[in-house]
Amino acid sequence: IVAWGLSPTPVPFWDTSAVLAAFDFHRAGVDVCQFNACMNGGLYTYSPFLLEAAVLPITRDMAIPVGIVLAAQFLLSQAVLPAGRDRKETTLRCLAVLSTAAAFGVERGNLDLALYAMATGGAWLLLRPRLRWVGYATFVFAALLKFYPVTLLVLAVRERPRIALIT
Repeated sequence: IVAWGLSPTPVPFWDTSAVLAAFDFHRAGVDVCQFNACMNGGLYTYSPFLLEAAVLPITRDMAIPVGIVLAAQFLLSQAVLPAGRDRKETTLRCLAVLSTAAAFGVERGNLDLALYAMATGGAWLLLRPRLRWVGYATFVFAALLKFYPVTLLVLAVRERPRIALIT
């Protein structure tokens, strides 16, 4: 990973660990959206909706298994993408998956890996007429976790109004 220009953190899946720590502190009644000592002087910067996952029995001690699941989900999401049209496109996709940004996301266990998997899965569902509504629901769920996926909902605007309302 150093060859890619990244220096690994002392703790694997650092971002996953921080989110799970926020869950732990939120369960304990700490307002993680304000600067506090529990968050190493920092604050929680994800959607408040994500804090609702604190009801699940996951803790900061589970950062490695959760990070591995995020990494596997990211890699498996590549399977729903359509095949490259030619060798050049396939090569570019492989380079993107092996890019510094992707390696950084996997090494940190960044939530964006799950959002990417939701985006690719949602797009795949949009191509199935009977499951199109599940694709849009996936985009809404992703937008609740982190706000930038709201742009995925622009796809609904591109639909004919009748189709968008039915699905």
